[in-house]
Amino acid sequence: MSDNAKRGQFVGKVRAVDLDEGGFLIYSIVGGNQHDIFSMNSTSGIISLVNLHRFAQQSSYSLNISVSDGVHSSTSKMKINLVSANSYAPTFEKQIYEVIFDENQAKGVQVLYHVCFMFVLSRYFQRKNFRLPKYQP
Repeated sequence: MSDNAKRGQFVGKVRAVDLDEGGFLIYSIVGGNQHDIFSMNSTSGIISLVNLHRFAQQSSYSLNISVSDGVHSSTSKMKINLVSANSYAPTFEKQIYEVIFDENQAKGVQVLYHVCFMFVLSRYFQRKNFRLPKYQP
């Protein structure tokens, strides 16, 4: 789940099975939900984000969830990991790329492979505060 998630965002859905016929199941969060950050629909098992108070202060949450058929109940855990939001659009280092190659190149020769590959690598390492050395053919 993104650390930029908004109130009401779908987090996940759990599903239980009861082998008894004709019964209905009731889902609930029974632990790990300090500050009531998450909500669970008691009939569908859908978990949503409802409270943003202190939401991004942890990198993960572990919820204890329960299902009951009115007589018997069962519990399980759901781990929710927060990941950094993708906040930045990709950009090219140059406005124009010039490529020189022989006109008789074989079909399928990759002309801009190096430029594209270096772009992807440079964007990855920029996020890690690491700079790639300049390419010199």
